[in-house]
Amino acid sequence: MAHVIKIYLLIVFLLSLWLVNTSHGFCVNTNWKIRFINGIKSSRIIVHPTTSDGRDFGIQHLRPFESYIWQFCDDFRRSTSYYATFVWPPHVKNYTVLDRTIEQQCPRSQGSGVCFWAVREDGLYVNSNFDPFPVGWVKKYDW
Repeated sequence: MAHVIKIYLLIVFLLSLWLVNTSHGFCVNTNWKIRFINGIKSSRIIVHPTTSDGRDFGIQHLRPFESYIWQFCDDFRRSTSYYATFVWPPHVKNYTVLDRTIEQQCPRSQGSGVCFWAVREDGLYVNSNFDPFPVGWVKKYDW
């Protein structure tokens, strides 16, 4: 009987960790913030973030120089990849905005990670800091 209670308590504990981790208030794993910046001077863009496991974070319309911060908790296994579809007519592109490779450019620190993406006329740039362009920005994708 004591063995069954221990298993039950373990299941309840793991379920509560999963529920807390999926809310945005507290993360058991890495708390990520990804900031998308529209650096296109004369046009609005659309940003639509999603994940490899099917989560959809909605469509964002950004005016010139406006930004959007996407905040989420990484999964326990760190196996989820994060994508965004970018629309700047006539361009429509889907790019990886966070996975283990991109984490090398936006490293985690003390349980949190920050990654900045600048959308510009010639492509997308990534940086781990919100430095003035072009200092520290690395071009990752072309249109």
